[in-house]
Amino acid sequence: MKDLKPVNILVAHTLEAKPLIAYLDLKKLQLDSPFAHYENSQGLHLVISGMGKLAMTAAVAYLAALQSNDNELRAWVNVGIAGHGDQALGTGLLVNKITDGNTQAALYPPACMFRGMATTALITVDKPELNYPTDAAYDMEAYGFYHCANRFVTAELVQVFKIISDNRKSSIDNITPAAINTWIQSNLQMIGELIEHLSEELKRYNEVYAFGDEYQQIVATMRMSKTLKSQFSKAYRRYYALGNKDLTASLDVENISNIRELLAKMNVVLKPGEV
Repeated sequence: MKDLKPVNILVAHTLEAKPLIAYLDLKKLQLDSPFAHYENSQGLHLVISGMGKLAMTAAVAYLAALQSNDNELRAWVNVGIAGHGDQALGTGLLVNKITDGNTQAALYPPACMFRGMATTALITVDKPELNYPTDAAYDMEAYGFYHCANRFVTAELVQVFKIISDNRKSSIDNITPAAINTWIQSNLQMIGELIEHLSEELKRYNEVYAFGDEYQQIVATMRMSKTLKSQFSKAYRRYYALGNKDLTASLDVENISNIRELLAKMNVVLKPGEV
């Protein structure tokens, strides 16, 4: 693969990770961590979260916290298997809508950026879906992944790619380690293209919305945790990306005492959910 900007890859299971580890030449990091964590020389990171929405949310938060001090924006992608009533086994699909099966809250990754990739809606559930009642894929992690990762970066840089592992003709009982390996292997080129697209988009985004002296001054003068710094970094980029001018003067930053107050004022300007 060509030179890449940093991309974080999250998977739920070791069986999903193995083909990616080999393909991307990732090496395991020896860290005191609850998650298996891999990296390569180009700055790609892969973390294995374990199954379920909460486990995936925790893995994203762990990786974001670990990287919070390097002042480098990163793209995020969740790769894994999913069920779908009608799609053929092994089909790779980019997700354009993610619904929480419990609350029905929905998120919309801008998958239209990646032309040529087939897309699907997806529903994240607490246990495997056996009946496939809607025209959507089903998994157990994507909503937790996207909801958490989108706190740290703009929506365009967070994507979900699912590979169909079961359907009405072949139930989850037929899934084997060998089959998962085959399905992931057959989609490696597409996954590689998605990572490259994300890397290119990240490069453009960094060039247009690079941090300047104003950002550095605010970070230096206002105390903030790693999480709040990540939230502010994302909000700062979004503030200027939406065409707003002169944050310091417009929001009277010099008379704001803490980062939470500043984020609240920025949230009034930004669209709901952007901070």
